[in-house]
Amino acid sequence: MAYQDGNFTNAIQDGPARIFYPFINAATKDNVTKGTVRNYVVVPSSYTPAAALSTDPADNTQYLVEETELTIEGGLARYARTYSKVPQTQIEPGTIVLSKPTIPGNEAFPRNFGSYLIVQPDTTLEAYDAYKRANVTSDTGVPGFYPTGGTYTLSFNGNTTSALNYAANAATVQTALNALTPVQNRGNVTVGGSYNSSDGLSITFGSYSTATLNTASIVVSTDSTLSSSVVSSNGGYSQAFEFRNVTGTLTNTNATQNVAGVQSGANVVSSVQYFGPLGRPREWRFQVTTPIGWNITGGTFTTSIIGGTSSAINVLSNVNVLTSDLVTAINGISQVSDIGGATISNVFTSVSSGGGLQYDVKIGDGRIVSGTFVVSLFSETTSALNYNSNVTAIQNAINLLSNVQSRGNVVVTTSSGTSTIINNTNTVSAFVVNFSNNQIGSNAVSLTPTGSLTISSTTDGGIGRTQKITFSAATATRTIYSASHGIDAGENIFLRNAASVFANVASSKVTVIDSNTIQLSVSSSDSWASVASFTEIGPRTKQGYEPGSVVIRSKTTTDFYLPGVTSGITTADDIPIPVDESGTAAFLQAAFSGQDNINVRVGELRPWKGPILMVDRTSVNADDI
Repeated sequence: MAYQDGNFTNAIQDGPARIFYPFINAATKDNVTKGTVRNYVVVPSSYTPAAALSTDPADNTQYLVEETELTIEGGLARYARTYSKVPQTQIEPGTIVLSKPTIPGNEAFPRNFGSYLIVQPDTTLEAYDAYKRANVTSDTGVPGFYPTGGTYTLSFNGNTTSALNYAANAATVQTALNALTPVQNRGNVTVGGSYNSSDGLSITFGSYSTATLNTASIVVSTDSTLSSSVVSSNGGYSQAFEFRNVTGTLTNTNATQNVAGVQSGANVVSSVQYFGPLGRPREWRFQVTTPIGWNITGGTFTTSIIGGTSSAINVLSNVNVLTSDLVTAINGISQVSDIGGATISNVFTSVSSGGGLQYDVKIGDGRIVSGTFVVSLFSETTSALNYNSNVTAIQNAINLLSNVQSRGNVVVTTSSGTSTIINNTNTVSAFVVNFSNNQIGSNAVSLTPTGSLTISSTTDGGIGRTQKITFSAATATRTIYSASHGIDAGENIFLRNAASVFANVASSKVTVIDSNTIQLSVSSSDSWASVASFTEIGPRTKQGYEPGSVVIRSKTTTDFYLPGVTSGITTADDIPIPVDESGTAAFLQAAFSGQDNINVRVGELRPWKGPILMVDRTSVNADDI
């Protein structure tokens, strides 16, 4: 049939439109991205192609993506137009074999990697943690681990002070201690220092006065005299007592020698004289000689020394005397044996006469032989003590003094470690008196935060016994300022100074005050507690990164653009191409930053349908690597 003008000169839709959803079966189950296909018929001479960015006649959110060529049949032209919305971003999950790069460089860890600090917590494992770095602008420094509240008391010998404020000054503590009777008995104390210093409060007891020792009645053998002394140390809390034999002036008038029964006509010259330097023990020289030309063949003689006379001593030929006979005879004198006996120190030929011998004899050892002594201390005096009293007797006598009892009594020892004071084989005797030195103790401590009171004591010989009270708290706070530090609540962080890195500081120790300020809870046991100042700080962004090949979850993301319609996209040149982060530096930077998606593969920009363009990328999540 012939078509008249006005019939099909305008394109007429041929049949119903076909609706389609291109991604309805994709992973996203996209039922929003919609397309429409419309078939038309028109007189060929009236056909006009659709303009760019034409929209569906019934839905202006759908854009022309395809128009078929004309087909002529029976004088009419047929064609189809396809419209579609610009698709939503499509995401397809999957897996990928990923080769995670090694950490570049051979430097020892920790080290800087761009804006990150890389730490190898265990050098036996190739596993690394990463921290975001930020410069510290201000640091309040090492905190004082001192209490911030509470009270305490101090006790001494069963007496306790009233409650003292945690920050009580030295004068207040001194007054409280000196109100205690046992402290008063010790001569009171002076207190210096402060609670919030490393040395704390220093408590010093007054020095004890030195005792006196009266040994006037003690007798020393061989006319020697005795001296005594008391030496105090540790402020008089320890006192050493000593008896010592002192040299005296001796004469030779108390020893004689008589010779009888020798050969008739012999003129025997005999004498006994003291010789040598003055001192003890005594030493005498016995001379038995004859004039020249006389020969004495026998006889005896005796000697008198210190009020006693020896038995007869035989004289042999040539005016010789057996030394054993001489010693035996002299030691037979009781006055000699009582003071230590006699020994022969030298025998030689007399040169002052015709014949004979000289014998040098030492007599006595300067021992203490009798008498008593007393000890006076704190205006009191003991009963008389025998010269050879043992330590128990001396200790008991001193501890009977009331002023000693009020100071905690004493313990007496000897320098030799035995119980004997005088042992009759020496000339020096000593014992040591040590006073009880109780420590000040803490009681009813309730200091905050988690505060503790430490009592320590030392002894100083110059100023008397001193004790220290030191205060400490288990934790303290430290404030660090860092512009835009990037730390969020619940994150572990690192701290760094010029020499050291302190990694993996627990989030429980970190309080975020604001974006520029954090507060640290510092324990005295923390490795970084004593660091003077920090230079860098930051949150941990990656834990346990291990290089190597791994099968990992991935997702492929496809974005769609229609130039002239998509916001900000005028031409294809405006379409952003995703960053390919598969290179070592880019990958590590992305991984250490905790970036959600790391692009390990990026596709080319290509058409999807008609003017709608697409670009895809395959990415992995930093948390999975």
